[in-house]
Amino acid sequence: MRTLSRYFIVRYLSFFVAILVVSTLTITLVEAFVNIDESFSSDAGESSLLRYLLIRIPSYYLRDLLPISAFAAAFFSVAISVQRSEWLAVQAAGIPAWRIVVPLTLAGLGIASLSLLIGEALLTRATSHYALYQTPDKSEQVFDGGRYWHRSGNDLYRIKGSNPDLRTLDRVEIFKRSPKGRLLSITYLRGVQVTPDGSWHAKNATLREFDPEHPERPPTVQNGLTLDLPGMSEALDWLVFSEPKALTVPELNHHIDRTADHEGIRAQKLRRRLQTFLHHRLSDPLIIVLLTLIAIPFALRVQPGGNMVWPAVMGLAAIVSLFFLRSLLQGLILKGLLPPVWATWFLPLGMTLGTLIALSRSSRPR
Repeated sequence: MRTLSRYFIVRYLSFFVAILVVSTLTITLVEAFVNIDESFSSDAGESSLLRYLLIRIPSYYLRDLLPISAFAAAFFSVAISVQRSEWLAVQAAGIPAWRIVVPLTLAGLGIASLSLLIGEALLTRATSHYALYQTPDKSEQVFDGGRYWHRSGNDLYRIKGSNPDLRTLDRVEIFKRSPKGRLLSITYLRGVQVTPDGSWHAKNATLREFDPEHPERPPTVQNGLTLDLPGMSEALDWLVFSEPKALTVPELNHHIDRTADHEGIRAQKLRRRLQTFLHHRLSDPLIIVLLTLIAIPFALRVQPGGNMVWPAVMGLAAIVSLFFLRSLLQGLILKGLLPPVWATWFLPLGMTLGTLIALSRSSRPR
């Protein structure tokens, strides 16, 4: 029995690695040709292209390639056994199907666990770096259409851009108001360096001060100032330096807790967005295990000595439907139409239950 389990596990893992490597290399070649003008810079040459691909492929494709490769590996592992009548031999020996299904599921679970570790350690960093390529100025990361607003007490902060790696802010405006909401001053900061303790250091700042008691008077203007500021409140400071999709699971959970006490529409949208990313990330490993299981009923539709094309097409349709429904549910969650927790987990858990029921009824090849 151990030999049989080892046989299917080795076949599954071999197919998984081969399919993942071939698909990654194929996408890499396509990306290299399609985006060669975009990825090359005048002073970097091939190193710029290589850096672009090393960031683009993991951040944009790898999270989807892992479950798809797991599905294909499980499908071919079982389909080839059915096609070569190995599955019939196993049944003729009185070995139940779960003796094969369980090892494949455990192998899929191992890949899922490894994908979670890789995602937390590498893919989040790749996503953060790739965000820099998606702006006209690659040294700048812009949020909310180039305008990030934050309120701290009576003061308003407007931040148009940031560089997470250098911890710098660009084109910052600070509106200082009186307790009654009257404008007292506007500080214009072209560049801000954020220190490890969260304080801000800015050079060549411009300060425009207003007299709320005499609004008809022209403002007092001071140029070329060097300022040391306390910065924003701790609760939302992280957003300026991080793309939410690039945050790890502990960071997402931490910032959800930190924004729990904030009220208002913006805070609610932010919290819902973070919760959506958190549960979507946590459900990614389950998708790998799910697609490993889903592949088996489709593989059992292959006839001994028959063709795999039609079962493979049906399996592909199932994958497309799964990803489409998952994306649709995520969009509805972000719009506030569905709660993040159960709407994220309902689909994979429901399909897992349905697949287990289908497997329990698959006692012979069809």
